[in-house]
Amino acid sequence: MLEVEGYVEVRKGSGIHVMSNQAKYMTVPDERFEFANYGPFELLQARQLIESNIAEFAATQVTKQDIVKTDGDPGKSAKRANLS
Repeated sequence: MLEVEGYVEVRKGSGIHVMSNQAKYMTVPDERFEFANYGPFELLQARQLIESNIAEFAATQVTKQDIVKTDGDPGKSAKRANLS
């Protein structure tokens, strides 16, 4: 939704980048984004659902070159970037 509206740009291998400071002027459109009635457990469940779907999608997008770059070790990229 944010990408479609021009607030962010998704760059493969680089992440998601905010396109301008107009994002700070975004307004909550309606009660769909009301989190007051949800506790930490529900938010963690939602996060787990979203992250597992993202991981599943990423796994379908991986190329042979991506795997070769890590020598079969998925943690190698993070280690190389000092993220682990």
